[in-house]
Amino acid sequence: GEAARGGGARGGGGGASSSVSKESGMSAGLKQSPSKPKDMQDKPLTIRPTNFAEPGSFSISAAEIKQGDPRVDPTRKEQYLSDADFQTAFGCSKADFAKLKGWRQAEAKKKAGYF
Repeated sequence: GEAARGGGARGGGGGASSSVSKESGMSAGLKQSPSKPKDMQDKPLTIRPTNFAEPGSFSISAAEIKQGDPRVDPTRKEQYLSDADFQTAFGCSKADFAKLKGWRQAEAKKKAGYF
């Protein structure tokens, strides 16, 4: 039979590879972008107060809530209604309302005027 001839994988490279990593001056000339957009840099952060009364600690009329009682968390206005007022406004109990998906709650709040 024929003998396999092979030249092998010798030579060809010429020694050590030169993989010199240079720290190029590209990043040195670029300015770091600020963490906030320029138009927001000088504005103070708005922090919502957390000193609202806990829902259920008192009941308030629908009219008082809609006028803007400072004790009422504006994101949970409906939770300060009495059970009867809640039932009238939303057509369900607070427990049933809590079971609804967030988007359905938001729609119901908008419809009832508590969003």
